[in-house]
Amino acid sequence: MTLLQRIILTLLSLITARHHHHLPRGANALSNPPTTARKHAVVVGAGPVGLAAALVLSAKHDYDVTLLESSSASTSQSHYDPTKAFLYLVNARGRTLTEMFPSMQRTLEERGVRSGSFADTKINVVPSDPTEEIPRGVANVRAAVSNADECDGGDHGGGTGADADAAATVAKAAASEKAVSPGYWIPRHEMVKLMVECVEERNRCGKGGKIDFLLGKECVSVSPILLDREHSSGSAGGVLVTAQDVDNNNNNNDSNDDNNNNNNNIQTFRATLVIGADGMNSKVRDCLSRSTTSKNQWAKNCPPPKKFQIKKYTSPASHLRIKVLQFPPRFEIPNANGKPPIQTTSEQIYAIRSAFHGPRNFLSLGLLPMKDNDAVRPTNIITRPDHEIWTVRDGPSMRSYFQRAFTRFD
Repeated sequence: MTLLQRIILTLLSLITARHHHHLPRGANALSNPPTTARKHAVVVGAGPVGLAAALVLSAKHDYDVTLLESSSASTSQSHYDPTKAFLYLVNARGRTLTEMFPSMQRTLEERGVRSGSFADTKINVVPSDPTEEIPRGVANVRAAVSNADECDGGDHGGGTGADADAAATVAKAAASEKAVSPGYWIPRHEMVKLMVECVEERNRCGKGGKIDFLLGKECVSVSPILLDREHSSGSAGGVLVTAQDVDNNNNNNDSNDDNNNNNNNIQTFRATLVIGADGMNSKVRDCLSRSTTSKNQWAKNCPPPKKFQIKKYTSPASHLRIKVLQFPPRFEIPNANGKPPIQTTSEQIYAIRSAFHGPRNFLSLGLLPMKDNDAVRPTNIITRPDHEIWTVRDGPSMRSYFQRAFTRFD
């Protein structure tokens, strides 16, 4: 079993049942009456994880899949969203998925920026001192990590020897399989787009199970389907997933009129497998936690619904906070000593250092590579939770803070 398959299986909430379930008031008939011998899965959430699950189930396990996404067509996840403006590095582990689908891999190579080994990745480091010229060359990750460690006082929460620890971390990463294999940088929305295109291609060609992609649908109920006694044959009844138009659901929340529930915008889906791929605030998890269904009504091999609660673990990245900013395409970085400014290009990596060097105020603007030289450049700031930037509460104060932190810019 591949690593990807183990990850997918970890995400799967396999839920089956035994007796009979009535459709909720206002619901239409089952939206997907069985037409083939294939099993049916419902995947809630059409981000990268949900799309990956749907594709693998369809291609490798012969499932028909209904994919529910709460975003509407005009705001679908394949469009640029400033709140999710981060990039993926699809390394050897990620290519376990993309290489299952040759057209997806080809598109990734066309739209992504190829990356070599981690430790030898080239970074344009912009000094914090505006009177210092920007180096003409580029530093690799080893040099950039060492430079950043010096800038923030060498305090990474690890006590003495932080420089050595950072170097050891880079060396370990450089030796790993995912580091030495080539990867591809790609914005999140572009990754979603190429996965959606793969779904559409497979549906057109009739390859594997069919994937029905429904936008603007929100999961509102997950419950067992119970078989009538006279039809009881020992087989499981499956799961009933109820979905509602997002706009309609919002209208219902604003009204006390029960007649609002009598509409044709509620759909129900019968499934043998339900996957909640809808993030931290999962509607699937919420439906299960609010379920009044008796534990005995679920299949013996299924954990109680309330077991599907999120679990939190401590890691080296625990509690880090991130702020995403945006730069215009091909923006210029002012140089010193009469030298011309540096015009940025999308496929280069940049690390712009701040004038603040303390462990609680050091900043570095990181810009990762992307293919489109005319696209907005997202930049990330990642800090510890006690960094002073999180005490800034309004726009004018934030602007002033950044002007003091990055004096190279106006």
